Amino acid sequence: MNKYVGVLAVVALVASPAMADINAGQITLGQGSYSYNVGGEFWAKDSALSTAAYAASTSGQDGHAGSFQTFCVETSEYFTPNGTYNVDISTSGATGSMSRLTNQPLAAQTAWLYTQFATGAFAPTDYDYTNSLHRRSSDAGALQDAIWSFQHQSVENTDPAVLAEAAHFESLANAAVANGWSGIGDVRILNLWNTDGSAAQDQLYLMVPAPGAALLIGIGLSLVGWLKRRIA
Repeated sequence: MNKYVGVLAVVALVASPAMADINAGQITLGQGSYSYNVGGEFWAKDSALSTAAYAASTSGQDGHAGSFQTFCVETSEYFTPNGTYNVDISTSGATGSMSRLTNQPLAAQTAWLYTQFATGAFAPTDYDYTNSLHRRSSDAGALQDAIWSFQHQSVENTDPAVLAEAAHFESLANAAVANGWSGIGDVRILNLWNTDGSAAQDQLYLMVPAPGAALLIGIGLSLVGWLKRRIA
């Protein structure tokens, strides 16, 4: 029995780094060609954050190699374009300012929407990644509104067409959750902080899946089964 417990402990210790969130240092955040009013799309760049999970259409835009496109999480936080910010990675908004006092967790619908966006999975009729006739900007405004809504923030964009499209994105996300999507997948919230320690506007990020963790867990389960047979 002691051997059984010991192997479980070893597997847990080995697997935990692969399952842990990334501890990022500093990030540069800017407002590029596809932003809509005060919301995303924004571009973000951090050498510690891989863009491997992003499609070509949602990374390296506006000439910023190594960057990824993102959206903000709350409406009453701000950032200075092209500024550099300290960053923590979390599953909820950070505490430290009026909009973060509730420590709002990442909603499953928000995670689904951002996963679809980041991987380029939206249908062309839902999101125009090619920016034809500047539609990508209005699509971004609608997606930002939907994200704010699911994160219980006030909606900043008031154009009727954008609001109608935002409602469509909300309907898609709710349908995805109703049909099996659960949790937040590989999406995380980047809690941003100014260099003086004050809070800046949180952003979304799609992490690279960690297959190593699943592999280690599988090895661990095999060892557990082998030990059970030995003990029996």
